[in-house]
Amino acid sequence: MTITNPLLIGLSGLQASQRGIATTGHNISNVNTEGFSRQRVDSTPRQALRVGATFLGTGVELGRVRRIIDEYAISDVRNATINFNHVDNLLGKAARLDDLLADSDTGLAPGLQSFFQSVQGLTTQADSIPSRQVLLSQGQLLVQRFQKLDVQLRRERESINVELSAGARQLTQLAKAVADINQKVLGFQGSTADDQPNDLFDAREELLRQMGELAGITVVPQDSNQVSVFVGNGQPLVVGTEAQTLTTQTSQSNPGTLDLVLTVGATQFNFGQEITGGKLGGAIEYLNGVLEKGLNRIGLVAVGLADRFNTQHALGVDLNGNLGGDFFTDINANAVALARVSALGNPAPTAVLRADVTNVGQLTDSDYQLRYDGANYTLTRVSDNTVVSISAGLPVSADGFSITLSGGVVAAGDTYRVQPTKNFTSQLAVQVTDTRRIAAALPIRVQAPQIPTGNTGSGVVRAISISATGVGTSIQNGSLAPPVNIVFTSATTYEIRDSAAAVLGTGTFTPGQDNNLILTAVPNLPNLAVHGFTALSNLGYEITLGGTPLTGDSYAVSYNTGGVGGNDNAIRLASIQGSAFLDGGGASLSEAYGTLVTEVGTRTREAEINRSARETLLQQSEARRESVSGVNLDEEAANLIKYQQAYAANAQVISVANQIFDTLLNSVR
Repeated sequence: MTITNPLLIGLSGLQASQRGIATTGHNISNVNTEGFSRQRVDSTPRQALRVGATFLGTGVELGRVRRIIDEYAISDVRNATINFNHVDNLLGKAARLDDLLADSDTGLAPGLQSFFQSVQGLTTQADSIPSRQVLLSQGQLLVQRFQKLDVQLRRERESINVELSAGARQLTQLAKAVADINQKVLGFQGSTADDQPNDLFDAREELLRQMGELAGITVVPQDSNQVSVFVGNGQPLVVGTEAQTLTTQTSQSNPGTLDLVLTVGATQFNFGQEITGGKLGGAIEYLNGVLEKGLNRIGLVAVGLADRFNTQHALGVDLNGNLGGDFFTDINANAVALARVSALGNPAPTAVLRADVTNVGQLTDSDYQLRYDGANYTLTRVSDNTVVSISAGLPVSADGFSITLSGGVVAAGDTYRVQPTKNFTSQLAVQVTDTRRIAAALPIRVQAPQIPTGNTGSGVVRAISISATGVGTSIQNGSLAPPVNIVFTSATTYEIRDSAAAVLGTGTFTPGQDNNLILTAVPNLPNLAVHGFTALSNLGYEITLGGTPLTGDSYAVSYNTGGVGGNDNAIRLASIQGSAFLDGGGASLSEAYGTLVTEVGTRTREAEINRSARETLLQQSEARRESVSGVNLDEEAANLIKYQQAYAANAQVISVANQIFDTLLNSVR
């Protein structure tokens, strides 16, 4: 008959208690260690011995020290971390931009209002030098607001570049650390199945969580307790014991930004800005979805202001009697047009392209990509990835601009980034420096003969509108060629005559209502040809007359020499403020800018709501993991007492067994 050995039983219990005390102490000491999972000692009864008709126990068999984890809870925390950090970073950046755009010191709305108020002031005091100086000063201040805002947004873009570079370095470092742990874990595969490097698993999981803070990652378990990590659209960052290098380089699709590049051995894979999730994903969403649109939208407002104000200013005359030129920078100046097109990684670029704005009302707040495949030019709008034009040759036109070849040759495969509005803000400037050069008056005047030989009817000049000045029109710089007289041959008919009384056109007049005299006149082509015109509309202006003129009444149209006493063009300049000519004719300057403020505010609010929701999900995920894997000091204290008492009891078993053994020895002496 075999009897179980109480010494061995007590010794096994003693060892189990020792391991329990050590594991409990390990849990307690790591209560504040980030990512630590509490551990427990597994134990099973040793195989019992059969003694007669029964079985007697032989003690305890020690098993592995096991991590108390829930794989789903761990994965849930990682995913919640990725989502929260994405929207948290997006919110922080969008909120800053929202404050910047709406601030009274940096936003455009107050600047536009002050500028057009100064234009309104000129309508009441057109000849006042102080009023003109206020207009120039407000123009300069408005330009400064545009440029200050542009600088701030470009600094934001530079900070994102810095963030992407730093994030790429951190991800590379974390990837190497994960690969190192994979290597160490692989080294334990020769041990028994019950021996697991629990602390290494926790450390690796914490590294993966930190990677999730930076970017969206996919973790795939591999054989031998290793993991692989993928980023972007499935690019491998960690494969087993090998970690790849993530870096940045100048973007091949968007000048001024950075692309992410994965280096695998001697091969580089450029996956652009395709990382989603985490802080980097939030930064990229802000860059492409908010910041780039903001730069384009502010540039759109600047282009619209310069184009409309310049066009109207050129139709006026200044105090020196000269036609008004550009008040702001010409939107299609050579340097401006060339800066709108950038070559993108073309192997041997020789072509120089330019983009000219043809219709500001059709411009969008998007960049474009132009690609030549050797047969056709394809123009794609980047914001919605829509092909807007396919052409066999240049020019290529769409959305209010036209691309032409300025020099060189476009090769098959060449690609270009076209930015119709983005860069103009930094190029905007006030071109007028002399207050006398502000064209507040119209270049022509209409005068009736003075009494006593004046008109006898009640005809009244309602409006003078200027459509064009300069070469090809009758309005020249300093003169009107030809000056004309409008003479009524009856109450319902009139003639348009030149200074030599030659008839240039005849028309009919409806008394009691406004009549456009030039438009409704039938031209006398031989006499018009003498002055170099083929149609009355080419004169470049229109006279609107109302009331009831009588036979013999006349109106002399001449050049407004000196531009004194005229505010008609200033009134037209002031009306630009409320004119809806942007965004397809649906928005004024302030409304076009307000669209940006509203969109950024909406994105900020959405991000705020999403952040709150995802923060709650993250907290719930962490609480769920903590409930399973977290260290509870009260529980551990109870376990420590339990193992301490078990240790003492097992020691007592050994002591009793020793006494029995001594008694047996003494009995046979």
